[in-house]
Amino acid sequence: MILLLALGAAGCQPADPLARVVKADTAIAFSLWRSRSTPQLDQQQWREFDEGLQELRFRLMGTKRGGSAETVDRELRTWIHGRSIRDVLRLAWTVRLDRLTSERDLLEEIIGANARLRARSGDAESAEYLDYRRSEQGVRWEKLVADIESTARRLEELGGRVE
Repeated sequence: MILLLALGAAGCQPADPLARVVKADTAIAFSLWRSRSTPQLDQQQWREFDEGLQELRFRLMGTKRGGSAETVDRELRTWIHGRSIRDVLRLAWTVRLDRLTSERDLLEEIIGANARLRARSGDAESAEYLDYRRSEQGVRWEKLVADIESTARRLEELGGRVE
């Protein structure tokens, strides 16, 4: 009897909520899936999922110049339909890592170009401005590096590959 209860209890354990498959073939189906899935994910998981969707929207908006909100929404749903929540998160974190890496690379080019700039002799105002911009860019670079590291860590936690 105890063995049956133990086996029954083991079978009743909640499945991995990130293994749930997203149903998003239509806007209504996605909305229904989301409302039915709400109890299975905690607030942090939903926050991460929503942030991931936003990252994917940004990517789509960048590639679909001039596309309407409906077009972006339809493309997003096509992208995530039939994937597990974990796969959607992996995709979103991969897209985020690509974006952050590109931003860092561009910023490094700007920092390099700004390092070669010199204020005219006696132009204290320009010298102060250059120092301010260099400092601001250094802070931004440090933040990007930290964001890249935390994004790569999370992607690895989700089973994604980091190159």
